[in-house]
Amino acid sequence: MSQVVPDRQDLSLPLTKECKEAIEKNPEDIGFTAVSMEGCMTAKSMVMALEKAGTPPTQEGFIKAYEAMKDADLGGIKLNFTPQNHQGQSNVYLEIVQGGKLVPFKTLKN
Repeated sequence: MSQVVPDRQDLSLPLTKECKEAIEKNPEDIGFTAVSMEGCMTAKSMVMALEKAGTPPTQEGFIKAYEAMKDADLGGIKLNFTPQNHQGQSNVYLEIVQGGKLVPFKTLKN
């Protein structure tokens, strides 16, 4: 399975640790999943753009701030946007099913 988020068990990555702590504080207990991690990453990038969108922020300022992000560090993962590219990052993380659970795919065994 491919993911756009890093291994959620690897708390050495500042972003993963920050998102895990934030999500586990949620009173609705949505759980720390790939989906909630992606949402956390999106929210963090939105805050970064809002901080540079002007006072008060406008839609135009927000979009320009996003499109000007170059090597914006989320906490170990860099985002890059341009007016032509809104993908942000192109990292892909692989997972496999092992023992009924998704685990990070590290290497091929010979």
